[in-house]
Amino acid sequence: MTPDELLNDFEKLLSSGNNYDVIIKAGKNENIRSFYTHSLILSSRSTYFKAALSKNWARKKYGIVVFNKPNINPKIMELILKYIYTGTIELDKQKGLDILKYLVASDEICFGNLHNYIESYIIEKQEKFLNEDPTEVLQTILHYESLTSIKNFYLQLICDNPEVLFESSTFLTIEKTILISIAKRDDLYMNEYNIWEYILEWGIAQMSKCININVYSKWTEEDFVELGEILYDFILLIRWAQIPPKLFHQKISPFKRIFSENIYDDIIGYYLDPDSPPKSLFVSQPRSPSFKIINKKHFAIITSWIDKEKEYYNIKNVPYSLELLYSATRDGFETTKFHELCDDKGPTLIVAKVKDTGRLIGGYNIKNHAMLGDSFIFSFKNQDDLSSPIIARCDDYDSIFTDYPSFINLFNLTIKDPGKESFINVDLMEDYEVFKITKLNKSVNREKIEEIHHSKNIVSKRKNLFNNMALVVDLNAGQLAALIGVINVLLPILISGIGVLAIFMSTSDKMTALEWTTLLK
Repeated sequence: MTPDELLNDFEKLLSSGNNYDVIIKAGKNENIRSFYTHSLILSSRSTYFKAALSKNWARKKYGIVVFNKPNINPKIMELILKYIYTGTIELDKQKGLDILKYLVASDEICFGNLHNYIESYIIEKQEKFLNEDPTEVLQTILHYESLTSIKNFYLQLICDNPEVLFESSTFLTIEKTILISIAKRDDLYMNEYNIWEYILEWGIAQMSKCININVYSKWTEEDFVELGEILYDFILLIRWAQIPPKLFHQKISPFKRIFSENIYDDIIGYYLDPDSPPKSLFVSQPRSPSFKIINKKHFAIITSWIDKEKEYYNIKNVPYSLELLYSATRDGFETTKFHELCDDKGPTLIVAKVKDTGRLIGGYNIKNHAMLGDSFIFSFKNQDDLSSPIIARCDDYDSIFTDYPSFINLFNLTIKDPGKESFINVDLMEDYEVFKITKLNKSVNREKIEEIHHSKNIVSKRKNLFNNMALVVDLNAGQLAALIGVINVLLPILISGIGVLAIFMSTSDKMTALEWTTLLK
């Protein structure tokens, strides 16, 4: 008999219930199902059942032990029992919320190995959870103390991509305590006024009667009092100092009556004299997102490049999420740590900030030879200037070894400089970050912009060899060294297994072009 045949026989035994001596009743109310199982298998596979079926605990009736598990859904209990009987688990076929319930049940029934496996799966397959109901997922996670690592992981995802939650169809149903836990976070990556808008909308949805936010002039005093009581805890958590006074006056002051008098006076006092200490407890320090270099506007532009759109995505509805894998200032500049945290993570985005100039450069790597043309490098003048971003795509992925054998391969980076090799000083780089990019299943809105043209910034070079795109930048020798310093460290993951970036420099110490070429293994 083969192992597969043995497992198949055990699965049939579970399905048939022949010679059962344990009945497990899972679920509650009208959703209850009885499973006819075998104490020998249960006790040998689970320490929980071994203890529960012992002579000291088990109560038999007519030789049968009956377990009532109202807190475990019948569907989840079926998965648990299948794992007990056959040792198999098929998470890819399950919905994200069911997997979370599976995780909770595995912890309750003391399946440590199964719990760890499901936990790792959730972290690896995060899109399964981001694409489903984020409100219910959050409420499931935060109600179980045993899910600390998953809770921290998912809260970080929400803080890095808050629109996933705030723009969801079920946001207005989220529990107050959970929304408070998010509003408290220093790393919530959203404009402070937008945070207030969402919380105000949520608060109005919790009121005892339906009122229109746009006709507050017709609200009664009772309406303002009720909303003020609902939002009192949130008002203390909003970083009012980060909202411009003019915007506060135009958009928030009409709701003055929901604020307590001392808090409102404190906010106005701060605007008039930022050095005056507040008398109330509202938080004044700005939030600090987990990633520092790019913001939502950069991300909207970059993701529109990923999808080859002619219009930039609306920052409120970008169809991707970011997960920070690596930050040089947080994790160190050592390449071993870099590879430990970033290798084999799928599609990745790398962004670096050059010292002195503040220029942002980076690249997107699809990690797929067949889709090599979707990878690209890019540049922004600085963190604040998004008016003239530059992008260069890889168009030709034929091997260049035979065409140009004199290139020097340094950690998958080829640097061509007349007369010498280039070695790198990473001290010229202020910081760089690596993100895992996850596609979300949702429709998007776009902000109408001028069609993206690159003809002024992109030139061709050595067409007979590469037939690809070149990115022109005007840098002096020091800036060039800084740029090369960034690229030497950030590009191994960007182009590993995909291609080589060739840097061509003229004898005048000016960079004439960055050419994305390929070097297939």
